[in-house]
Amino acid sequence: GQIVYSDEIIHPIDDLSEVTLRTYLPAPTLVETFHWDARHYSQLTSGNGVHSKMMKESLPISSRLLLEAVEIQNQAPSQAIVVIGDSMVDGNGVEMGTYHRWVDFFAERTVSQHTAVINAGQSGSRLLKDGIGISTLSRFTRDVIEQAGVTTCIVQVGLNDIGLAQTALAPADMTPSASQLIEGYRQLLDMAHQHHIRVVGITLVPLRCADEYGLDNFYTSEKEAIRQEVNEWIRTSGEFDALIDTEQLVRDSQNPQQLALIYDSGDHLHLNHAGHLLVANSISLDTVIGV
Repeated sequence: GQIVYSDEIIHPIDDLSEVTLRTYLPAPTLVETFHWDARHYSQLTSGNGVHSKMMKESLPISSRLLLEAVEIQNQAPSQAIVVIGDSMVDGNGVEMGTYHRWVDFFAERTVSQHTAVINAGQSGSRLLKDGIGISTLSRFTRDVIEQAGVTTCIVQVGLNDIGLAQTALAPADMTPSASQLIEGYRQLLDMAHQHHIRVVGITLVPLRCADEYGLDNFYTSEKEAIRQEVNEWIRTSGEFDALIDTEQLVRDSQNPQQLALIYDSGDHLHLNHAGHLLVANSISLDTVIGV
């Protein structure tokens, strides 16, 4: 249950490069620390293969195990943007083994500004409550405020608070009101601003239409009304330091309660490659990092 740091390693790391780490556990170990929807495979193999030049036959696992983060020292002055949220940030729907999340595409744009982008997405995460993942309120200090060099936080969360309530995954949970969600956002804003961190809000994408993908009651007209009220507050309250209006970008103009087909990954909720690329390219660097 503790965080453990390795020794420092002197090794050059290029921007946007992929790092492979190997860990050897000498005894059977119950792994309770993992990122379940990593969109990349970890490889499990028997024996100690840390120093092997060739990877032995392995079992692919679609989660990251044990690893919390890799911290890299940059000799040039730099800053960081943390993107915190749910599966829209984590990349559910993105092809396995690719860096095709909107967060990844956005990171490619910020490199020239000496700005790193940290992905703090958790599929299933909610703003207010723990459940499938830890609530954003509970992990905000660890995942945002305590990150080195952070100057800006982008928040994309809240859809699961609305959608998961009273479904098979959270049957006892009542759907939060728009005012309850707004109060949660205000708590994030207050925590961030106390540490001089700017906060960028993202509007909630459509909840889906009547064509569900296996989770009954995720969309109802009552839930849709709450989503619309929250989005109106995000757009017009002026409480966020900046806005990314993702809903306006990806919704169907004829049926605004659902995604446009061209940006739908197939489950009527998550974005496909074109949707992620559209969102990333729509973000003004001037607005987000003050270029």
